[in-house]
Formats: sequence, C-alpha cells, structure tokens
Amino acid sequence: MTYPILSGKDMTADFSSADDQRALIGVVLYLTAVALFSVAVGVLLRSSAGAIFTLVAVFFVLSMVLGIVQGVTGADWVQTVMNSLPASAGEQVVLGGGMSSPDAIDPWPGYAVLVGWTAALTAAAAVVLKRRDA
Repeated sequence: MTYPILSGKDMTADFSSADDQRALIGVVLYLTAVALFSVAVGVLLRSSAGAIFTLVAVFFVLSMVLGIVQGVTGADWVQTVMNSLPASAGEQVVLGGGMSSPDAIDPWPGYAVLVGWTAALTAAAAVVLKRRDA
C-alpha cells in the first residue's frame, strides 16, 4: 500500500532485512498488546473517560514528563523507569533498540515488558470482572 508513495520519493522497503521484518511484525504485535492493555484498563475503571485519560497519561504524558526530568536533573534512574513504562518499552520492537534513546531497552525485551504489563492488567481485570460483575 505504501510502495507507490515510497517509490515516488526514491525510497524502498527492504523486506529481506531483519530489522524491517521485526518492525513490520512488531507493529502488529505492539498494537495488539496496546489494545488488550486498553481493554483491561477499561474493565478495571468501568469508565470510558477515565480509561481514555489513564491511557493518554500512561502512553504519552508520563514518558514526556520523565524525559523532562531526566533532561533537567541528569538522573540515571529516570532512564530505568522509562524503560519500564509500557509505551517506551513496547515501542522499541517497532523502532529498534537505541533508536529513540541510546540507553533504551532492546526490542524484544522491551516488548516482553509491555506484554508483562498487559498480562498483569488483564489478570487484574479478570479478577475484578468476576468479583464485581458476575
């Protein structure tokens, strides 16, 4: 679908490259995990507005705030926290380790962090759903 757009700009996609294959597969995996994460947050909060606010805060605002804190203070612990956030860790499977930051987590371990967050929230949502709505 993007081939006509890319070829018009003298750009090509090399599907034989391991990095490109990881990125293509990673987009699907990342978006699937984020969708499951979002459903779990929605089940836990039982509020559409609350779930949207929480997801925007977790996936966008928190990483920006921590980036500012790291820039101002230069604290090394901030990068460790950022590597543990679901968005920052999970997006590495698409971007490739070190593309967003030299200290970023590697792609597949980063995706594993996102899956861990998703599994924990899904388990909590299942328990809450069973107790509260059953």
